[in-house]
Amino acid sequence: MRIVFIGAVEFSQHVLECLLSMNVDVVGVSALNESQINLDYVDLRSIGANYTIPCLYANDINSEDFL
Repeated sequence: MRIVFIGAVEFSQHVLECLLSMNVDVVGVSALNESQINLDYVDLRSIGANYTIPCLYANDINSEDFL
């Protein structure tokens, strides 16, 4: 199974790290550039870079352009 992971908070970081430690086939990461509402925002780019996973970032993950 191939997975595109979506997230941008601390919990997302832990889940992504767990999936990768289990050798799950994560083929992409989608997240926010920054968050004005989430105090626990985490940038997942470093994890993507460590595992050579493409990362797609947006200002509004629900916008028509992003979808």
